Amino acid sequence: MDRPQSIAIDQALFGYSDGHRQLASSVRLSARDMYELASRSDLVPGARLEPSDTYITGFSLPESRMFAFMKTWLAPEMPRPGCVWSHVLLLPKNFLTAQIDLGILATFLTRPEVPLDRQFYSSKLSVRRLARGAPADPSLVERVLLAYYTSREILLETPPTNDFDRAVLAVWSQQWPKLRTEFEFRTFLTSAVALDKGLKIRVGPAGAHVSDEPSDKNWLKLAVEDAVATEVTPLRRFLWRYGKDVTKPRRAFIDLVNLYGDSLRMDHGLTAKQVSWVFRKLPGKGNASTLKRDLLGMSSPALALIPRIRAQDFVEIVSQLKPIQDGLATDHELAGATSSYGVAEIPAFALALAKYAPERSNELDLIERTIIQDASVEVLSNPALPTSFVLQVLRTRPVLINKFNLELLSVANVAELLPLVDNTAIRRRLIKRVFSDKPTRQAAQVIAQLNGLSLGAAVDSSKAGALSRRWREFLPGIANELLGNGLEMLDGVRSVSHAIQLLDYPVNTSVPASEWFQSAKRSGDAGSQADRQVVDTFILVLSIREGVNTNISLVSDVLPRVRASVIVNELPDRLSSLLDRFLPDISDRWDLNKRLLKVLRHATRDGVDVTPILQHLSLSDEEFAYSMNVTSKDGSEFNFTKLFWPW
Repeated sequence: MDRPQSIAIDQALFGYSDGHRQLASSVRLSARDMYELASRSDLVPGARLEPSDTYITGFSLPESRMFAFMKTWLAPEMPRPGCVWSHVLLLPKNFLTAQIDLGILATFLTRPEVPLDRQFYSSKLSVRRLARGAPADPSLVERVLLAYYTSREILLETPPTNDFDRAVLAVWSQQWPKLRTEFEFRTFLTSAVALDKGLKIRVGPAGAHVSDEPSDKNWLKLAVEDAVATEVTPLRRFLWRYGKDVTKPRRAFIDLVNLYGDSLRMDHGLTAKQVSWVFRKLPGKGNASTLKRDLLGMSSPALALIPRIRAQDFVEIVSQLKPIQDGLATDHELAGATSSYGVAEIPAFALALAKYAPERSNELDLIERTIIQDASVEVLSNPALPTSFVLQVLRTRPVLINKFNLELLSVANVAELLPLVDNTAIRRRLIKRVFSDKPTRQAAQVIAQLNGLSLGAAVDSSKAGALSRRWREFLPGIANELLGNGLEMLDGVRSVSHAIQLLDYPVNTSVPASEWFQSAKRSGDAGSQADRQVVDTFILVLSIREGVNTNISLVSDVLPRVRASVIVNELPDRLSSLLDRFLPDISDRWDLNKRLLKVLRHATRDGVDVTPILQHLSLSDEEFAYSMNVTSKDGSEFNFTKLFWPW
């Protein structure tokens, strides 16, 4: 909603009529307000004015809270000596809040003429909100500012002139609404009423000036430049925003101007020391809360007129002030202020929080929770971040692990994460990182506990060539633990082949040949011929150890391929040695082909029907007879193969 361009104000006229009293007014006031106006609009006791001398007065009325701004003239035309005219402008709160330049009011103060036009002084006046008065003399403005805000007297050689009045109005215009209503002045002599909080003026000998020069002139220079301006300046915006809820506005004026000056010199906001100073200078709940909230980034950035403090200083200040506990901010506001710094400041937050790890407040815990939720993978890759923070983010948001470069973490760190992550795929990735470095006791314990999952990760690492040599040496020793949950993590011949070799052909575990066989059958990488040889040979050995009678289908599948490799002497030495270890002996010990057939011969002897296996083998009559354990009457092997085979 747009503000009105003009604001109506009331007025009144005081003068002599059988005593000093109100002669006209556009508003009816209470008796108490009338008493104050009658008293202060009369001639200052003891004053000696020349006919051309005037002075202005300003103060707030006790009941209506309107501000009375008046000008007083001598009235020598009246029958009694010492009579005066006082034209009063009665300014409501909305006027002091909206009017930019109060200097324009001087143009509305009118000395009455005789005969008196009471109708004029009984009507409201309309003041344009953006109207501007005459500019003030900077040197006089400086004297008024220094006197008022340091509680000193202004010593003048002669009674104040209109130029001095304009300087007072310039200082008044600069003030924010609350301070405007508290400002008291009379540009002639100091009144007893205004001694404590008003502008003090005294006419003294020639050459008298304000006592003592200020030690700090930085604020004075800024304030003068702003006060003589007749438009809204950056400093005035600053004062109006941050002065509005200051408990003692007059006392805070110099501090606010200095703070504005500091903010101009700081590229990245005030320091923690400077902000702490603000809270010390303006103590108390609700005192300067707008300024404090803006310094902490609790307000909308579009409204704030001061740069917020750096992230690390934000943490320090929050740790000292505890804004939630003190009612300065809500949980939501503190979290929002933290997030508003952006992800680029998360390392600064994390480093600052690390300093307060032993003693944490609720506010700091909230900041940490916020940056944990805001952290990205790119941020976590920053080498400046404390490892403890990185781990905390990954524990809280394990989904980030899939994209995070785990090489940035030690094996111990990864092992620490493993038990805390539920997602199988993420766990498997973590385990692969563990396998890329040398084993540690902690890592070995975690790996053993995760058994089947660890085996799948070890196989993945082996296939990728990323499994460290030390783990290759270590894994066979925990084969039983790794195979504790079976082979559900393995798919396809290649994976099963790597698992068998990594565990150094674990024939003594409790995992049956059928499970290895099913894992190899699952869809997955079919692997190379060498992988197939490893899987077939290992499953055959397990089947023989368990008993051919329980593994007819397995032997039928793998034996033809193993025997074919044996016949053409293409079976690697490691597999040949494995077969040699578990096949039955014959006189010619290294005839692996005949020893394979002897497995079938023993099974036949034990009453096992091996014909389903024989159907998959290309045997000679002699080999068939040997496998079936059939001989002639004279002791030679009997050739009757064709009798039993229709083809």
